[in-house]
Amino acid sequence: MPFAGFQYFTFRIGLRVLSFALPAVVAITASAQGGPPLITDDPGTPGNHNWKINFGWIADHNPGNTSYQLPDIDINYGWGDRIQLTYEIPLAAATDQNNTTRAGLDESLLGVKWRPCEHHTAGEPKSDENMNFSLAAYPQASINNPTSAVRR
Repeated sequence: MPFAGFQYFTFRIGLRVLSFALPAVVAITASAQGGPPLITDDPGTPGNHNWKINFGWIADHNPGNTSYQLPDIDINYGWGDRIQLTYEIPLAAATDQNNTTRAGLDESLLGVKWRPCEHHTAGEPKSDENMNFSLAAYPQASINNPTSAVRR
């Protein structure tokens, strides 16, 4: 029966190699895109004098409480081709352990996105369709609204 033990041993080694190789292959071939629900963001801007308005919904559920931002309104304005001005304001709702729900305006976000670096496919006109790399800086400031929502 030593042959069966050898097969089991090689199967376990093969399973270990597969458990490390498969996630590595998936990670290499995967691509990511940010966007609503606005937890992440892409480096793109809407373009000169263009508006982009997103409506999102964000939920955070814990055993002790649940909080929502519904809708999370994200208003973007393109100032040139590489600068975006942003204002974001969510309506917040939260439920505590006693199943009490409170709602009101949440903190507003003001931001400026600047895309200083972009790389396009060689030999083609520069456009968002043939852009294969871009990098942006996106500083934001959180502002408490003058309501009692933060206290609630």
